[in-house]
Amino acid sequence: MASQASINDAAHVASGDQRQMTRGEQDAAAFNEIFQLNPQVAKHPTLVHPGEKIIVG
Repeated sequence: MASQASINDAAHVASGDQRQMTRGEQDAAAFNEIFQLNPQVAKHPTLVHPGEKIIVG
């Protein structure tokens, strides 16, 4: 499982922005970036299958 910092880094959440955001806001920003990079996941985010490749950053 990826760490919080690596998810934020991969999703290009700037460290200055991270310091001003709650953990939930950081997660939301990271997932929004991942969804933008993977429209197939954005359509059905609860249907990501083990082994399915997704772009994270």
